[in-house]
Formats: sequence, structure tokens, C-alpha cells
Amino acid sequence: MSIERRIAAGDLGLFLALAVPGLGPWLVEALLGLNRLLELPGHADLAGLSPLLLGLMGLLGAGFAWARLNAAPGVLRKPAMLVKGAAVLLFVLAVLGGAPAVLLLLAAADAVAALLLAVARDPR
Repeated sequence: MSIERRIAAGDLGLFLALAVPGLGPWLVEALLGLNRLLELPGHADLAGLSPLLLGLMGLLGAGFAWARLNAAPGVLRKPAMLVKGAAVLLFVLAVLGGAPAVLLLLAAADAVAALLLAVARDPR
């Protein structure tokens, strides 16, 4: 399996988990709990994040990942890189604005994925 498909499959799994009612909020709360456990800077809670909004984000992300899995190799690589780059920027800006620093782990994962997509070669 190509790196492009591996990243899309990982995104599909993550976003499907966020889309599942009850599971998405639990995952976000676990991430926030990790931030508190590691005593990292920043504060957030689920009070401002609607479970409906979280589910919709999960569905949209899962849909894009599914499309990437079903597209011909390379067809959606540039849009995926742009989305990953935008996610990195949003995570960093959120942390600079006081969000939990543990979100930088997600930013790093997206940055690595974007770099891997940038250097991926089309299978022949």
C-alpha cells in the first residue's frame, strides 16, 4: 500500500471515530486529559464543542479520506497536502491563542503526513 493510501486510511479511521456519537467527545476529552496529565500549557473543555459539530467534522473528514482512498493515485494528493497544511496552521494558531499544547502533537502528525505526501512518487 502506498504512503498516500496509508495516510488516507489513517485519516479515515480517525475521522470515523470522531463521527461516532459518544466516541468522538470521549476521544477529545481523553486528549484534553492528556494535556492536563502532562501539565502542558493551555486550557479547553468540551463545553464549547457541540457533539453535533464534532460528528459533522468527523463525517466530512471521513468523506474526504474515503474519496482519497478511492481516487486514482496522485489525483487528490495536492488537495490532501493543502488540507493537512491548513490543519497544521490552525492547530498552531489555536495553541498560540491558549488552546491545549497537546494539539501540537496533532499538528506535527499532519505536518509529517503533508511532507510524506509531498515527496511521494506515483506508483508505476
